[in-house]
Formats: sequence, structure tokens, C-alpha cells
Amino acid sequence: MAKKKFNAFSLLYIIPAFICFFLAFDFGLFFTGHGILAMFFLGLGVVIVFYRLVCLLARRYKNLARIIGTAATGLLLLAAVAFVLAEIHMVGAAKTDNVPGVDYLIVLGAGVNGTVPSLSLRDRLDAALTYLNENPETVAVVSGGQGPGEHITEAQAMFDFLVDSGIDQERIIKEEESESTQENIAFSLEKIKDAGGTKTSSIGIVTSEYHLYRSKKIAERLGIDPVGVAAETSMPTLKLNHFIREGLGVILMFFGII
Repeated sequence: MAKKKFNAFSLLYIIPAFICFFLAFDFGLFFTGHGILAMFFLGLGVVIVFYRLVCLLARRYKNLARIIGTAATGLLLLAAVAFVLAEIHMVGAAKTDNVPGVDYLIVLGAGVNGTVPSLSLRDRLDAALTYLNENPETVAVVSGGQGPGEHITEAQAMFDFLVDSGIDQERIIKEEESESTQENIAFSLEKIKDAGGTKTSSIGIVTSEYHLYRSKKIAERLGIDPVGVAAETSMPTLKLNHFIREGLGVILMFFGII
């Protein structure tokens, strides 16, 4: 009887761990851009295996297993609380502010595959295009340098897309040096200043909904109160992946690391 109970108890760990490892393998191998989601499920599977090992350790070293299990649980709870708080802030900010007609609209870059905007960048460009069409006096600042696998700068890819979509090139300013969100915004503000913008100029920021909270906080640190324009991520699993990844970024921002 004891053996049967042990086997049934083991399945409570083995089955969830197997599912997590399978999902980690699936997202990591077959879904482009889902690396964080793969790591999340891998980590979850490792945690399940860890607690199973702690249970086995407790059969011989009860006190040691209790200390290890308590310490691990405490760390996991702290991490979970920080992550949930970050996600609450992100979800609360993941919407477009109802403020039309800003003077300048900064469009934050994302990956480019050769010369073709990635799905995330295309989502941002669609949101920018809608805003620019609805507000013909707004000037766009497309921001992003050139990274690995990109044959042109992100700013150039955005410029080409907007011009091909009917936006007058005179309404578009390119910022092609930035390599981070901080630089995106800071360098774009310099471009706006060079173009005649002043401290009273209204400025909007277009970025993915999951990225809007941190982007606005960075902009506030740089001395502006931006209007947020949220680009809806079109692929649900990619949205989940990026919300997890960005949550880690917000936690680091909370602690002043980035």
C-alpha cells in the first residue's frame, strides 16, 4: 500500500514537470521569438523537480530538507511578488492615452529581419500609421539603430514603411544611433530639439503595450510627460512572452539597475 501511495505521489511531480519541459522544448525550438516563454517553462519544470528532490531528501535528513525548502520557498515568493507588482503596473499602462494632435510622435524601434520589420515592429508601425493619419500635423520620429541580422537601421525600416504607406517623408525624422529604450527616447528628444521643438512641445511615444509603462517612466526621468500610444501585439503567445520578459525589465528598473 505504501508503495502505491508513493508512486501516485510521484506522479503529482512527474506529470507537471514533463509538461513544462515539453512546452519549453516546443516554444524554444518551433516558435521564433519565444525564448523567454521557453525559459519560463524550463524554470518552472526545474522548480517542480527541485521540490521533489527536497521531498526525497526529507526521508533521511528532515531538518536539512526543511531548511532548504523554506529558504527556496521564501525566495520564490519574493520573486513572485515582485513579478506580480511589475505586471500590475504594466497592464495598467498598456493602453493608448486619449490625447490627439501631439506635436511629435516618437516611434520606438524593434527588430528588423534583414530589411523587413519584425512582427513587433510592424505592430508598432501600424499603431503609428493610424495616429499619423488621424493627426496630419503630427511629426513622427522613428528611432532605432542597426543590430545583428539587420541590414538597415530600424529607423530606416520604419521610415520606408511609413513613406510606402502614404506618410509624407517631410513629416518623418530619423534617429539611427540608439541601442536601448533609454537611448531611443533621449536621442529622439535631441532630434526634436534640433527640428525646432521646445519644452512646451507635446510628445507621444508609440511602443508595444507591454513596453509602454517602462518607456513612459524613462521619458519622465528625461523631463517629459509623454502621451502613450499602445501598439497591440498581434500574436497572443508572443504577447505573453514579451510581458514576461518586460516584467523582468521593470523589476530591474524598480531596483535602479536599468
